[in-house]
Amino acid sequence: MILLFTLYGCQDNRSPEERYAAAMEEARTTEERTDDIFLGLEFGMRPKAFFDHCTVLNQQQKIVEGDGGKMAQLELEGLDDEASLSFAPKFSQPGTDSARLFALNFFVRYKAWAPWNKEHHSLPLLRDLTEYFIDEYGEGFVALPHEEFGRVVTQVTNNRRITLWIEDTEKVYGRFVDLSVAPDDPLALPQLKALPGNLIDQSKSK
Repeated sequence: MILLFTLYGCQDNRSPEERYAAAMEEARTTEERTDDIFLGLEFGMRPKAFFDHCTVLNQQQKIVEGDGGKMAQLELEGLDDEASLSFAPKFSQPGTDSARLFALNFFVRYKAWAPWNKEHHSLPLLRDLTEYFIDEYGEGFVALPHEEFGRVVTQVTNNRRITLWIEDTEKVYGRFVDLSVAPDDPLALPQLKALPGNLIDQSKSK
């Protein structure tokens, strides 16, 4: 993780902690919003709109069911090797008319992962994925110390925070969160749990 700290934590004279604190302060005060996640998914979507959109993406063969239908999965192109990203939504005030998408949990793994194949373990994947996210979401990622996971890689852009971290040798875990809804959301959550039920076909949800 030292390499990540060197690459992504020292792009100006401030420490990574100072840069993160400044970005979080700006997130609390700015009126500008950054709601896009990927594939047309955005913060603020109602559950029905989210699941309808996932159904369309599935019909377009851009996503498939993953993890026994508990998550959606897409092929992640642009990494050093073939990888998949599995994701599941989190809604504020679930079960009510006020429910809105405020977070998206995900994990990424190389398809060639194996216990003996260290080139496809989570640490090389985190380096690879950080480069990919910089290309997709811009500069501003920093590596921060974390009490439980050693280090996390994160970026704050207005109300949107993206965080990546490692818990095991197989996967890189991540979370998109809308800080305007969850300003005190933890920087990383252990073993992100998939949601029950079939993610793709829930078009009747509110």
